[in-house]
Amino acid sequence: MRAERIGRLLPEVHRRTIVPGTPIAALVDVMAELHAPVEDVLADLPSHFDPQRAPDRFVPFLAHWVDLARWIDDASGEFDTGVGRLRQVIAAAPRLSRRRGTAEGLREALEWALGVSGVRVDEAAADESGAPRLFHARVVLPREAAPHLALARRIVAQEKPAHVTVELVFADPGPGSADAHPEPGDEPAAPEAPPTLPVGAPPSSPEPLLPGAEPPAAGEPPG
Repeated sequence: MRAERIGRLLPEVHRRTIVPGTPIAALVDVMAELHAPVEDVLADLPSHFDPQRAPDRFVPFLAHWVDLARWIDDASGEFDTGVGRLRQVIAAAPRLSRRRGTAEGLREALEWALGVSGVRVDEAAADESGAPRLFHARVVLPREAAPHLALARRIVAQEKPAHVTVELVFADPGPGSADAHPEPGDEPAAPEAPPTLPVGAPPSSPEPLLPGAEPPAAGEPPG
């Protein structure tokens, strides 16, 4: 609100004293400056509710609205893969919510949040003897997701069905890749092996491991 408009709201006795260089004129100018930031926000309010255009400091607030603040690190208050990736996740929230609790939903959630492609969810994970493990799945992450293992663990723990245990592993490096044949002395450090996430005793009767899921397949890279 400009100083002139503020002055018109004052009683007549005060309006007559608003003369440049007087204390009341300076006070009105200060009031106008205090209103300016709020008016700037109100002038472009719709952009604050668009995850692609909202100010960086407002994006975590939008994550609360779509129930994705639980993916944000409590200690730092930041999203592990950056605010730009958080914008993409918020935009995809309706799709992710519809598929929550399925293998496909878990795969998409990891790919969107980590900014990688090629995540696999193996619903037919076997034990060391080759026998299938009921109510257990194996999530295979590409190697480039290693720096964000903590975020992957949070997502898996929250997005999997409650009766399923899940283990996180990294994909073997492909032939010809830098990881497959490192130069002497340049061997990359192996990522920490994540433990199986305990979820309690499984039901007594076998059920589909991840209900409603399609056969896992590597998806297209997230947009």
